[in-house]
Amino acid sequence: MKFNKKTIIGISVITLIITLSFTPKIFAAISENIPRVSTACESKAGLLMAAGDGYSIFKSCPAGSRRVVIVGEKGDKGDKGDRGIQGLTGLKGEQGIQGLIGPKGDTGLQGGKGEQGIQGLTGSKGDTGAAGTNGKDGVNGYEIVTGASSDSNPSMWKGSTAVCPTGKKVVGGGYNVSGQIIEIFVFDNKPLSDTTWKVAGYNKFDQSLGWSLQAYAICVNNQETTPIPTITPTPNPTTLETLQVSSMTPERVQSNTILEKGKNYLIEASGTFNYVPGERLADAEFWYNTDTRTWNEEIDVPPLGYNLDLMVNDLPQDWLGSSDGINYSIHTFSPNHIYRVYVQGDDKPISFYIHNSSYDWKQGSLTVSIKSL
Repeated sequence: MKFNKKTIIGISVITLIITLSFTPKIFAAISENIPRVSTACESKAGLLMAAGDGYSIFKSCPAGSRRVVIVGEKGDKGDKGDRGIQGLTGLKGEQGIQGLIGPKGDTGLQGGKGEQGIQGLTGSKGDTGAAGTNGKDGVNGYEIVTGASSDSNPSMWKGSTAVCPTGKKVVGGGYNVSGQIIEIFVFDNKPLSDTTWKVAGYNKFDQSLGWSLQAYAICVNNQETTPIPTITPTPNPTTLETLQVSSMTPERVQSNTILEKGKNYLIEASGTFNYVPGERLADAEFWYNTDTRTWNEEIDVPPLGYNLDLMVNDLPQDWLGSSDGINYSIHTFSPNHIYRVYVQGDDKPISFYIHNSSYDWKQGSLTVSIKSL
């Protein structure tokens, strides 16, 4: 058999292709740089018929034709093909290692108020408590005692007192008004002591008509005697300053002494003044009723202002009186007109004045001493 030059070239190329087909990895590495190789069948008339693509060189040609190898130049890169269909889901991989702890998050919003819980079960009954002590006996010996009636003349001021019998104490009281007028203003209606009820009144309008006032006391057996509180001052206190407080003016009389903060002081008031010219006298706590010829505790009538009280730093006081000049207590008349009250200093001076609605008819003054305890 004779082979021409063209045939020899074809065989050589085929041999090369076969060799590369057994070394696909090598061929894959260099396939980018070699020409495109295809096989075809050539008829005796010289017509070419495609027999396969790529390196499928083992396909047979029809009878009467022969296989030829066509080597062409590498063509241009084709367009990108369509995306293939989604592949099957792979097997689940092994769990990864624990990650690092992240930073602390912000505080969440306040949650809504929860619903009220159900009622708890009733607890068991507790043990019986110990018996209490016996209480005091109830009130007995109830009695109403009527005091002496005042004169029925047309005087402006009138008063009366009612005293409980020995062994009884006053728990209440009142008064009766009689006469030709009914417009009477009663400004004092209270206990004078544990056994006495007092009443005092004022004729506001027609003072030419006669009228009278009578007190009554509600008394019960005094089953437990409670003494009126008393205060015994420190013996021989030191006098720091003495002042004169006029009854004719509401101007405050202020001390030069500064009362040290937290320290206790004794204030002593003495003397009398005239709230009306004549026998109508008053002291730091009591006033004299010329109709009843009795001393009555301070008049407290806010609408009229007839208070007649010696004020301390613009405040009324329950001045302590003494019937024996030794022991002092509240609601007690002092025949020597000396009264006392205790105050505590606040690093300031102290002031005094006699309170009244009118200072036109007043005469005299009270003496006030500031003493250190």
